[in-house]
Amino acid sequence: MSDSNLGFCCSVVVGVAAALAGALITSTPPGVVQIGTFDPTLSKPAAPVRTEGTIFKGAGFNRRDVYFPSGDPNGVDRLHGWFYTPATTLPNGQSPPVVLMASGLGAQMDFGMDAYAEVFAKNGFAALLFDYRCFGSSDGTPRNWVDPWRHLDDWRAALKTLAPGGKLANEVDTSKLGLWGSSMSGGHVLVIASELADPATTPAGVTLRAVVSQTPHLDGRENRKKNMKPPPEGRGILGALTISLASLCDIARSVASQPPAYIPIVGPLGSVSLMPLPKEELHLYFRKHPPQRGGGWQNMAPARLALRVGFYSPIDFVPNVTAPALFVAADQDTLCPASVVRAASKLVGGSTEAEMLTLNCGHFGTYYDANFDQASEKMSSFFFANFDE
Repeated sequence: MSDSNLGFCCSVVVGVAAALAGALITSTPPGVVQIGTFDPTLSKPAAPVRTEGTIFKGAGFNRRDVYFPSGDPNGVDRLHGWFYTPATTLPNGQSPPVVLMASGLGAQMDFGMDAYAEVFAKNGFAALLFDYRCFGSSDGTPRNWVDPWRHLDDWRAALKTLAPGGKLANEVDTSKLGLWGSSMSGGHVLVIASELADPATTPAGVTLRAVVSQTPHLDGRENRKKNMKPPPEGRGILGALTISLASLCDIARSVASQPPAYIPIVGPLGSVSLMPLPKEELHLYFRKHPPQRGGGWQNMAPARLALRVGFYSPIDFVPNVTAPALFVAADQDTLCPASVVRAASKLVGGSTEAEMLTLNCGHFGTYYDANFDQASEKMSSFFFANFDE
């Protein structure tokens, strides 16, 4: 091919690509519910005001609002967290072991995660439960931006806040550290645990003693395959194409520095949402939300995640996890199947086999009633046993 023909072909390709990108940026694909980030100050009811140092005294625990640096490479955005401590101090001025915690896909710490933190504090542990950038009272825009790799940077930043030299270092014993995550963060804790198995990526003074991964997102590849299956198991080809188009629209807008294209975080089966749920699971999802949601949360997130999440597979990091691990699965879970969780539990490295707890419920049933009691009791005893070693 002559140089002139090659140049012409390249020009055509560039022109077509530019036209497609322009069409994506200016269009509103099916399923997109809003163009442009939402204003948290317009939330009804109004979002709660959370001030640094505010203390809430509960039954058997204290909770304090804290702000600390995020994983933002520019050093601008802060993370907001609730720092839990036991109501009674340990003898001889000892600092308590600490559990680092965060929420799942599109969720916030006040969506049921706080109930687990309260149990841990009542059992004598400290806990730092935080919201990622763009969620709750943490800084960042666009609001409700879900990105696993940004979330991992925020986990690392929260760990630095607990480690020697960090803001909370003098109040906890990081030689007795636990990690706790649920759903997407159930995958995050496995990635972080794999890093803490390597002295080169472990902050000085930090020893990971235990990791709890509840109903975790594990395998983006399997997620992609599932999406192509006919409803109700998956989205079907048409559904997968529809949400992919919405995602491409948002990605194109991001590259062009345009406001994001939002789709619902959850919706009924067949919907263009990040998590299509059966009716009962949808009810349980919203049942755990408080009347006032931190940051004025709304049921929408930038659509770009729909294409990116398929490339996030924490299961690949599990063989590098050497700390004792407890996996919690739900036998009716349609989002993070129990079979995948059981398979992951058998891949954990180290000298101790991972423990497994299976609950008789769906993905969000772990936050309620007997299932919550069973899970939180098992988690507390698991942390106890490994912190005391």
